[in-house]
Amino acid sequence: MRTTSLIKAFSLMLVFLAGSSGCGGSSSSEVGGLGQACSDGGQMCVLSCTLGCTSGSGCTVSEIAVNQPLRFQFSRPIDPTSVNSESFRIRTAAGAQPSGTYVVQGNEVAFIPSVRSEGNRTLFGFAENVSYTLEIPGTGSGYRDLVRSTDGGTLKTSFSCKIVANRGVIDLDGKKPRAKLLVPTSLSNVARNTLIVLEFSEVLNTQIFQGGGAGAGILFTVSLVNEAFECERRVKNLPGTVSVNLDERSNKTTVVFRPSILLPQNSCVQVQVTSQIRDLAGKGAVPIAWEFQTKKEQIQNQFVEEVFSDTSHFESDLSGAKWGAGKLVPGKLGGSGILGDFKAPDGVDLKIQDAQKRNIYQWNSDGQMIPGLRTLTGEDITVTNGIFEFQTFTLKSNERVRWIGSKKPILRVSGKVQIDGVMEIVPPPAPSTNPTGQTGFLGGKGICGGGNGGQGGDIPTLSTGNRHGRPGQNVVLPAGHPRAALAAGTGGGGSLGNPQTGLVGIWITQGSSKIFTRQTAAGGAGGSFYSPGAGAFLGTKGFSRKEGNSALYPNYQQGVFGKESVPGKAFQVTPEITGRSSLETFAIGGSGGGGGGSDPFQSYTGTYTWNPGGGGGAGGGVMVLQCGGDLVLGKDAELITNGGNAHSFGAPSAAPFPAPGGGGSGGSVLLQVAGIPTLLGKITSLGGKGGVVKETSYLGMAAVGGDGGAGYIRVESDPKPSHVSFKGFTPASTANNVGLLRAVDYNDVTIAASKWYQTQTLFSPSFRYYVVEAKIDGKLVTYSDNSLVSKVRAIAGEPVVFMIQSAPVNTAGQPIDDPTPWVEDDLVKGGISRLNDYDTLVGNGFRWILRFDTKGGTKKIEILKVKVFYRG
Repeated sequence: MRTTSLIKAFSLMLVFLAGSSGCGGSSSSEVGGLGQACSDGGQMCVLSCTLGCTSGSGCTVSEIAVNQPLRFQFSRPIDPTSVNSESFRIRTAAGAQPSGTYVVQGNEVAFIPSVRSEGNRTLFGFAENVSYTLEIPGTGSGYRDLVRSTDGGTLKTSFSCKIVANRGVIDLDGKKPRAKLLVPTSLSNVARNTLIVLEFSEVLNTQIFQGGGAGAGILFTVSLVNEAFECERRVKNLPGTVSVNLDERSNKTTVVFRPSILLPQNSCVQVQVTSQIRDLAGKGAVPIAWEFQTKKEQIQNQFVEEVFSDTSHFESDLSGAKWGAGKLVPGKLGGSGILGDFKAPDGVDLKIQDAQKRNIYQWNSDGQMIPGLRTLTGEDITVTNGIFEFQTFTLKSNERVRWIGSKKPILRVSGKVQIDGVMEIVPPPAPSTNPTGQTGFLGGKGICGGGNGGQGGDIPTLSTGNRHGRPGQNVVLPAGHPRAALAAGTGGGGSLGNPQTGLVGIWITQGSSKIFTRQTAAGGAGGSFYSPGAGAFLGTKGFSRKEGNSALYPNYQQGVFGKESVPGKAFQVTPEITGRSSLETFAIGGSGGGGGGSDPFQSYTGTYTWNPGGGGGAGGGVMVLQCGGDLVLGKDAELITNGGNAHSFGAPSAAPFPAPGGGGSGGSVLLQVAGIPTLLGKITSLGGKGGVVKETSYLGMAAVGGDGGAGYIRVESDPKPSHVSFKGFTPASTANNVGLLRAVDYNDVTIAASKWYQTQTLFSPSFRYYVVEAKIDGKLVTYSDNSLVSKVRAIAGEPVVFMIQSAPVNTAGQPIDDPTPWVEDDLVKGGISRLNDYDTLVGNGFRWILRFDTKGGTKKIEILKVKVFYRG
């Protein structure tokens, strides 16, 4: 938009002053200039106007600015009630009117165009580059509404002229805007609830005030008074809202700032106007600043109270508690949340990626350190028992977590679980080397609660040895499992050594010479665990077989094939057991694969070289996830507890050539969800692969270990989930894979977490004490670290424990800097006033956690009210 120069603006003002002031002259037209309007000396007439009104020729100025007032001076005082858009008509050819206000002062009538903001635009009364006809109807014009003098006079004939708004925006006073402070009226001892009101010398461009603020145009800050009674240099922005009033009549702007908090007592408030404030012509304001001091008052305790009437301060991502309807009730699952938020990189970065470019991090259930910057204690915590208690669990799509260690990883999450990456337990394969060369190869070592693979058979020349492959370990049950007797035989069977008689083998002869032996033991069998159908997912047998056709030695003697090994049998997993938790019932480690027997396979030149048997694969591990909130398994996410593989041995020209072991069975996955389980991704618990050894160039023989059977997957929630919705399970889900979350599975310890609260202070308050009003098994109990309020404190050992954290927060209640560590009420260390020790971190906001503990026999906890007291 164009802006006319200051010279043009002054020229328009001069035209107004030089306009015709006489009522003489004549004109033959009915609609004309001053001469016609004033031809009768007794008639009311137009004396002058800012459009250069002249006798007999209408307006000499036809081009105006979009914000230019139009002023007309009449020969008599004007009745204000007679002036309106019909008696003082301004119209486009299409009949559109400019927006604005009519002002009558004595003999003068003015049309003041409006100014308003709409989005990022400033809109004016006249539309840019639009032509208008201005008409003041006279007697006989046919219009009912006429401009009248206070004694009833009207124009004899109509006044009319053409104008076009093509001169952009003008600066009406030709000066920079100047501000003055209207409120407060004094600069000292100012009330803490004062408004701040500024008046500017002209109408401003209001775009900077969009959204209820003043941008960088007007800065409202506050600082404290130091011991020398001076304003400190450290200032904070004062939160509040700005409203603007434009008075086109007086060409002034009023800006009102309403602080959203009570101003600190004995504080310095600074108001600074910058040149970012601009008038309609774009001129920046004259910079100016004021500083006033608020009243000094006695500091009293203030408090923030939560009565749980709504969920506005419930941090549902961190907790599965029930918050609302006047009370807070503990959730069903989740644990203490002591480890804070799960972060995959807290594990060991293996510096490798999978095929989908996920970074792989290794976590150890026997010893995993969580850094203090995440924990609720503020100190490093090393988990050694396999139980990990987080507040939230987020596994990103580019992350893969791989568990090791002997303990079952039991993940308790107080809030929401979002898995978009992969979490897996990968048992190490059965060993490929044998240090002794005489005893059988060891089976795979079970991890994360999985069973071990069976050891292979020892060579027959070892007098204390066992020529036959050992069975894999049975499924690994939680202690005291009522179905323990049914676990027998679930491990994969070991294969018998071949020849079973000991040192007498079967040779391939050429003439009278013993050349080769193709005699081999069968591979070990696969371990079994869960079979949802008619044995489709059980472990398979191990065997030996012809491998291709041997042109040199086509005849296979009786006894060269080892006896098939027997796979493990299924374990009766379901149903649940009354009074026994699902964790104690279904968190079962997979069984190991059986070891291969010893044999002389590929011995040559008449001397037996005995092969010790290969070891079986380990059983799959146990993965448990107990979630206090919702659990989401994204569409590309995976949970995996497959069984371990047996090793496949040797190229045809490389010794040894052991009969391999069988694969271990899959392990188990137990998901217990207090919220809603949304499982879009894959959950897999399959058996490991059996090993293979073969020679196809001249012997045409192979020994094959059996594959492991499937593991078990279970999902529980309340209400009981539908297995039909879980499309990504392998084996496919059935009704046996889901269950109702029962009270026997509820965690003894859970938490409830609040969002950030804002104290009514800008500067760090001094935190004093808390009060928690509760019902414990129906009895009213008040907890507080202020002995004048209650002798009962919410400390460890009580059903309720109180924790608090502070940080600077913005007006939206979001932290804007690092928070303090969490402070837990403690009989020795002290109460929540310890927050004040973190003077560089403590801020005007806080949030709290209540930890609920029912291990002492408490049955029912209800929190009715939480108050946090502070001074500031």
